Amino acid sequence: MAGLAVGQMVLPGVDDPAVVDGLAVRRPPVAALSEPAAYPGILARPLFDSHRRPEAELAADPDGFHLLGIGTAKDVATALLALGDGTVRRILPGAMVEEWRVEAIAPDHVVLSRDDEKRVLPLKRPAAPDLGVGHEVAR
Repeated sequence: MAGLAVGQMVLPGVDDPAVVDGLAVRRPPVAALSEPAAYPGILARPLFDSHRRPEAELAADPDGFHLLGIGTAKDVATALLALGDGTVRRILPGAMVEEWRVEAIAPDHVVLSRDDEKRVLPLKRPAAPDLGVGHEVAR
């Protein structure tokens, strides 16, 4: 009987969450995290940034326009254009954006005109981020 009492004091109880079927559960070791600089793709595209693009790619033209995207449906092209005040507008050929007329919408750019001036807004595709593919993961 004395052996049973000693066994209960030495061994963990069944109410212990770290015990399964009377045996202690082995937990995996905690992985060491790398420095943030080891994740350039994540740093270049911050997770909670509304644009998820590096700041350099958001450079706009002098009027603050930034072409966000172009879409086509049947024979009509549309574009999404961010204005200098932060609003986004869907535009069609012939539409007026501030004092600029939308002359054309091509698959990779939009042409705006004002008086004798023409401006081409290119659709900037983000470069593929370097996610460290091919690099060994620290363990």
